[in-house]
Amino acid sequence: MDDFYLVDFDNVNSRAISKCKSFTSSDHLYIYYSRKTANIRVEIINNHGASELNLIKVRAGNQAVDNRIIKDAQDLIDKYKLINIHIISNDKGYDKYILGWNSTTQAKCDRLAMLGTAGKKHQLNCELQSKLSISGFGVYANDIARRVWLYYGDPDFEKRLENDLKQDYAVTYGIAMDAVKQTF
Repeated sequence: MDDFYLVDFDNVNSRAISKCKSFTSSDHLYIYYSRKTANIRVEIINNHGASELNLIKVRAGNQAVDNRIIKDAQDLIDKYKLINIHIISNDKGYDKYILGWNSTTQAKCDRLAMLGTAGKKHQLNCELQSKLSISGFGVYANDIARRVWLYYGDPDFEKRLENDLKQDYAVTYGIAMDAVKQTF
């Protein structure tokens, strides 16, 4: 299954994509930028392993890069069906689209702050925070996720987490627990 890395370069910097030397021919690197982007270092262009590299200049405008990435991700999913889409960005606005693609298509999608952070824990954390944000927890998603990792691996994980969440999220803890159960 091919991996497509769609990089919101206006949102992240060169360091976020510095770990692509080991990319293979089944990896596809798409770097989206606008005139807001200060520069893209030549090392990035030269050090992308055997991957396909696409530099895509987007006309500057309100959410122009974000909208182009969302459109291209949807087009790739429609074309290839079974693929992995990794959006490299700190922008949580992508999360609702990622959740939708994960629940309605065969593609596996996530958002990463930088390449090389696609470990299992990171993927679960991104998925959990996305589900929590969509469930209405927004600014509290980080706090709830932090509590999840505090108890993760404990034999009484679910019970301890539920008791903890009841203290601060008495009315809505059940919704948070549903998001946790869907993720883990």
